[in-house]
Amino acid sequence: MSINKITACLLGSMLCFTTLTVFAGTKILANYGELLQALDSGNAVRAIAHLDKCKLDSGGGLVGLSGGINFDVFNHYIMPIDSLHTKEVIATSKTVFSITPIQSLGFVLNYIRLHVFKDNTAQLFGAIIDPKTYEQKITVSYTCTVSNDATQAGIMLYSTEA
Repeated sequence: MSINKITACLLGSMLCFTTLTVFAGTKILANYGELLQALDSGNAVRAIAHLDKCKLDSGGGLVGLSGGINFDVFNHYIMPIDSLHTKEVIATSKTVFSITPIQSLGFVLNYIRLHVFKDNTAQLFGAIIDPKTYEQKITVSYTCTVSNDATQAGIMLYSTEA
């Protein structure tokens, strides 16, 4: 199986668990500040990643693939970059036990993590993990820009009032 099909399995299967339903009260969040405000207000927030508009950092990529993740559980913290620099970040992740069409792997843990940084960039990481050994069998990482309505960049953030 090609790496593009593997990546499609990895990130595409997460879309099954986070479908986007647009309600009248849904608002596009244009930047990190609006994301933090929506989360602090208790709003339901989700991110949709359009990977063809992101930069592939490592692993295999697939043009045109998209996926979504909810901010049901999130962390807001300062991340050390090196001994002199830090970045403010909001992070969320999800792990789903599923079966993959890669016959040699069978049942796997499908892990997705999204970091949204104060400078309106984002990093999306995905891994297929062996559920017995926790070994990462396949990984992929993208760097994206948070989109406002006009830019149509790689990460679209949506908020629905609770």
